[in-house]
Amino acid sequence: MVSKSIAIAASVQTVYDTIVDFVSYPDFLPEMKMAKIDWCEDHQIDATFQIYLVKDINYTLRFTLNPPHEVVWKLKRGDLMKKNSGCLCNRLYIL
Repeated sequence: MVSKSIAIAASVQTVYDTIVDFVSYPDFLPEMKMAKIDWCEDHQIDATFQIYLVKDINYTLRFTLNPPHEVVWKLKRGDLMKKNSGCLCNRLYIL
């Protein structure tokens, strides 16, 4: 398991809104070639991403959102990946 903590000079809502703005990921992640929302209902979103790591890789993640403190994801399908899951669970707090 990988864990990392950083302090960000922004409100919890601003940080959360940035994390869940999936379609903007190609604007600030150079390896991200495409991001689109495929499906959205209540607090669940399916988003498809294309990244370039030696070759183009496509994958779709199912996100469950619990604003403004939690984002959970799990791989729905992918070219090479067999698993991609994680959580920003109870990590977004004002210090």
